[in-house]
Amino acid sequence: AASVRRFEAKEMDLVYNFSADQIPRLRNAYGDSVHISPSLSTEYYAFDTRAEPYNDVRVRRALSMVIDRDFLAKVIYSGSQLPAHSMVPPGIESYGEPFGADFADMSQLDCLDVAIELMKEAGYGEGGNPLNIEIRYNTNPNHERVATAVADMWKNAFGAKVSLLNLDVASHFAYLQEDGKFNVARAGWVAEYSDAESFLALSVSGNKTFNYGKFNNPRYDALMKQSYTERDPAARSIILHEAEKILMKEQPIAPLLTQAYLWLVSDKVQGWQDNAPNQHLSKFLSVAE
Repeated sequence: AASVRRFEAKEMDLVYNFSADQIPRLRNAYGDSVHISPSLSTEYYAFDTRAEPYNDVRVRRALSMVIDRDFLAKVIYSGSQLPAHSMVPPGIESYGEPFGADFADMSQLDCLDVAIELMKEAGYGEGGNPLNIEIRYNTNPNHERVATAVADMWKNAFGAKVSLLNLDVASHFAYLQEDGKFNVARAGWVAEYSDAESFLALSVSGNKTFNYGKFNNPRYDALMKQSYTERDPAARSIILHEAEKILMKEQPIAPLLTQAYLWLVSDKVQGWQDNAPNQHLSKFLSVAE
């Protein structure tokens, strides 16, 4: 709060990580000086593809489609997170634009209509088999708010009975990494380096540690293996995009949110560029008098 006041008094030209609840006021006052850019992170829900009904792509797609990610980002996180429809976040220079889910540009109403039909085809929802879902998450107020909101979305769309189970972070991820059975589980990934592989490798069938839902797709595995030995950056990017296309079609994971970087940047600052690694070297910046 103090740094924002100093920015408003023109005593500071850069402010990082201000409170998200100030976004509307600051945007109204300073417009393009408010920078909200994606980080190298993705929060997602994993489906346990070993068991019914989550071994059915129609069920996974339907559940993912009715999640209102804009609501999660804007209402629950006050704009400090961005909606995610791809496993790979935007902003990775070597990768380019991520391959998002094919329903990413559909309205929520259109998504709902298609999702209800998919769920009916799979034999669940109104007039079909009951849909009982447990969402597991690591204890955190925002994770609880997200789970509660998603539970309501699934109840309203499919008449699902949804329960919530939270554990401390160590117990939650230990359970998942020890092959514990589940329905839906919250997970997240923050890359240590700016490369799409960091996110896509999580869903390789041989990844015993982080492929929580045990997704197994031979074509996906083959593409990822091919990407490891491809030395041409452009060709490698094409291979990784093909892999992400499969991942987003199959939806073994439902991307939810990408954490955002919040900056206030004075219009006097020259050379500023938002970037996913959040690196802003002073040698590339200057301040106009």
